[in-house]
Amino acid sequence: MGVPLFNVVLALPAGLVVGGKLALLARDVDRDRRITRWACLCTTAMLAVVCAASATIALVSRSTATDLQRLLHLGFVITPAHIVGLIVIGGGALLTLQWVLTDRIARWTLRGWQISPTSG
Repeated sequence: MGVPLFNVVLALPAGLVVGGKLALLARDVDRDRRITRWACLCTTAMLAVVCAASATIALVSRSTATDLQRLLHLGFVITPAHIVGLIVIGGGALLTLQWVLTDRIARWTLRGWQISPTSG
């Protein structure tokens, strides 16, 4: 079983690329929002596939509950309901974080790299 926690880091280069590309184009707020939203959707969809694969492995594996108990040093028994709860809540949190990071980094990059009309 693997937790796709570090896959969220890929939102950073995605946001940088999208924001940098938009900074080079003429300013169009509607287009910028549309492209940023599309980038967020794509990166989040890719992470959703990874989360689904990880969730499938966790649900199929018979050792998931034991692995979690040993890894986290828990003093109680992990049930299948606990595992499903972790998948739903953790997966939702990861997907939300992916969307927000991609969006914020793209906006930050666009704002920081945009060439002002008076600069040159």
